[in-house]
Amino acid sequence: MAVSPDGQTLFSGDSDGNLRLWRGGTWRDWLALCCNRFRYHPLFKNADHEPFISACKVCEEYVWSQEQQL
Repeated sequence: MAVSPDGQTLFSGDSDGNLRLWRGGTWRDWLALCCNRFRYHPLFKNADHEPFISACKVCEEYVWSQEQQL
């Protein structure tokens, strides 16, 4: 994944060879998109390495806990 200098565009690639261009949004929008895409991924559901544990904590604090308040 790469982020444009102005933070308004993301470019992502997948292991299946697909490339995607994502435009617009704030950092919270991008974070919600990423967190929700990975929410049920096995590495997130069974986080046992520091990068995944940290990522889960960020998602829980900034995205998933906000959903519960709605």
